[in-house]
Amino acid sequence: MGCIDQARLPGSGTRHLDLPLQISLPDQAGLAARIKDICMTRVRYGCRRVHVLLQREGWTGNIKRTYRIYRDLGLQLRNKTPKRRVKAKLRG
Repeated sequence: MGCIDQARLPGSGTRHLDLPLQISLPDQAGLAARIKDICMTRVRYGCRRVHVLLQREGWTGNIKRTYRIYRDLGLQLRNKTPKRRVKAKLRG
């Protein structure tokens, strides 16, 4: 009783085919060069911060694209070497 017959619904027999997204990336080389340039001048910036700077400059694209290019360039956030704590001398 609660079942709806799919044959009676309009458009139920049609199938929407998603066409492959035509990605035109002529600016990908320029984007990669800009990411590398930012990472060379600002060594302590990671992928997310680089993405924010790119957005401010007017580059379009999402964080996943920025991360993919960042990773393909072999960039990573340089970890600071931890400062070793000097142990307090034991009192005699």
